[in-house]
Amino acid sequence: NPFKTNINYIRAHLRPQDFFGARRIRGNKGRFQISKHTEIDLVAPIGTPLYPIEAGVVMRAEKAKGKFWRNGIFVKYRTESGLEVMYLHLSKENVTPNQRITTATMLGRVGITGNASADNTHVHIQIKKNSKVVDPLPFILNN
Repeated sequence: NPFKTNINYIRAHLRPQDFFGARRIRGNKGRFQISKHTEIDLVAPIGTPLYPIEAGVVMRAEKAKGKFWRNGIFVKYRTESGLEVMYLHLSKENVTPNQRITTATMLGRVGITGNASADNTHVHIQIKKNSKVVDPLPFILNN
């Protein structure tokens, strides 16, 4: 992969609430519910370029609407091995649906769209394997 990043920086900035399976409290119209985080949040500065974990095809690249507004601008792609991967809260997307991608294709850049904020800039990553949400950590921090 031509994209070089400081894996130690990312690991050092992982907080307990950022991991897959972490307990989350969501508020909606004065009601709160407890859920589990089904993704991982990786701290990164706004504008950090994002690349796929492996080659594949873009499924969606757009700004989320309606009840999914929290996702902001996102890219979803299917890898050659069959994983479905989503990156959320981008500042912009650089790909289009049905586009073939390699690990050298910049998908977009870290932003603060959706429910992301300037005091916690990150990319939110979800991975599905065989239609089941799985822990992204082994796929994205395998160095």
